[in-house]
Amino acid sequence: MKPYPEYKDSGVEWIGEIPVGWETRRLASLGTFSKGNGIKKDEVKSSGLPCIRYGEIYTQYDRVVYNPMSFIDEETSLNCISIQKGDVLFTGSGESEEEIGKTIVYYGENDIFVGGDIIILKLIEGINPLFISYLLNSSNVNHQKSLNAKGGIIVHIYAKQLREIQV
Repeated sequence: MKPYPEYKDSGVEWIGEIPVGWETRRLASLGTFSKGNGIKKDEVKSSGLPCIRYGEIYTQYDRVVYNPMSFIDEETSLNCISIQKGDVLFTGSGESEEEIGKTIVYYGENDIFVGGDIIILKLIEGINPLFISYLLNSSNVNHQKSLNAKGGIIVHIYAKQLREIQV
């Protein structure tokens, strides 16, 4: 890879130097955070309105989701949070500090619903959500997430901690 002509100190110890013209920012400066609302396992249908459930982020999806595989009925959707193309989703809990805050971006065309224990980042205009999904699953960002994890048997991370991550 061709090096950049000039570098500067990022101001963040673990990042080190970055190319001149780049900047470090808190994740909070890239958008607004909210939280999903529960979708119980018995509320999932074989057809209906598309949704993403918390466990599916760990087991079914890798960085980008175009077509969710779960569905709910209209009545269940009334208690759920709707997201749009480009919204970034984090898992809010996990079994270890290393896996906490797995991140995917929803990149389908239609609005969908998300279940509980999912933290949603709605990016500001002009930020590439596909790049952000890859960035937020990088080893440096995962290390920051693990340092902010709370708990023992079940580990949690909250929007408050995610907002402070440096990218």
